[in-house]
Amino acid sequence: MSTILLVEDDARQRLLGQRVLETQGYTVVVATEGGSAVSLATEGGELALILMDISLPGIDGLEAARRIRALRPDVPVVALTAHTVDGEREWTLVESFDGFLRKPFLIAELLDTVARYVRVPGSSVGARRGSEGGARITVLGPSS
Repeated sequence: MSTILLVEDDARQRLLGQRVLETQGYTVVVATEGGSAVSLATEGGELALILMDISLPGIDGLEAARRIRALRPDVPVVALTAHTVDGEREWTLVESFDGFLRKPFLIAELLDTVARYVRVPGSSVGARRGSEGGARITVLGPSS
């Protein structure tokens, strides 16, 4: 079973993400701030993916991702962000993220993003991290 670290300080979004992922068969470990995310990610447990909010109390998501990447370069980290940035693909690469998912997101967008990096539970099918290290996520904004 694949384990995903979900780092989100907003209780509603964290609970929704956790429930959706668990119903799909993933094991979800949660953190509400950057310092705990770094600790959980670097304890050596098996992690298939980290979903990281950018705006976190204490150590923000950008710094937490940098620290995690230095110690666990094998684990893909996807940024969860409500911010719009020019040149978002370049931003994710520069900031040590493998991709990003813009909030608010649809459940289907969350599952699609996870499937790009993690094997589907109970299946031999799953995505691999891009060999170029870049994002392979199609970003869809909120419905109008």
